[in-house]
Amino acid sequence: LPGTLDYVSHYFKTHPQIDIIFGDALLIRRDGTLVAYRKGYTPRWPYILTSHLYVLSCTMFFRRALIEDGLQFDTGYRAVGDADFVVRVLRKGYHAQHLKRYLSAFTMTGQNLSIDQRAISEQQQLLTQAPFLLRKTRLLFNGIRWIEKFICGAYFQKMPLIYSVYVPNTQNIKSEEFIRNKFSVNRASFRWRFE
Repeated sequence: LPGTLDYVSHYFKTHPQIDIIFGDALLIRRDGTLVAYRKGYTPRWPYILTSHLYVLSCTMFFRRALIEDGLQFDTGYRAVGDADFVVRVLRKGYHAQHLKRYLSAFTMTGQNLSIDQRAISEQQQLLTQAPFLLRKTRLLFNGIRWIEKFICGAYFQKMPLIYSVYVPNTQNIKSEEFIRNKFSVNRASFRWRFE
């Protein structure tokens, strides 16, 4: 989204102790209209292992030092490689932060990997990495996660929600393939349905 790269660069410069950051995301259709807003909260590896990656990777930025330290995406995962990566980063003691700012828009196409059967089986495979006690108490951890999500305000959004994204140029006013359109939404939800 506009201003994200400058904001992230400034944040990393002024917070040298933070290694990886996440923000909030807008889920949109191909025409740019809003499907839902997704607000994250502090990433915690036990929550991710027992549920899912609730901070969207499209809002993830991290320092080059992580790669230089040998942390890379496991290419054995097709659908949950981002969750695996974040869990490994957090378990190694790197510091993560969630920023209460929309950093990215993610286009929901109906063919996204997160709704694929493979994602479900890979998530189950990822769960096997969790310590035994964590696996047995995963419902408790999910309950705690939902409470934290509520306290952090992830279920609420002040309206109107205004954003701008590039969308296909259907007006043929210019020869450009994409144009930036501005949207103002008066009703929005954190819930979404795949269309």
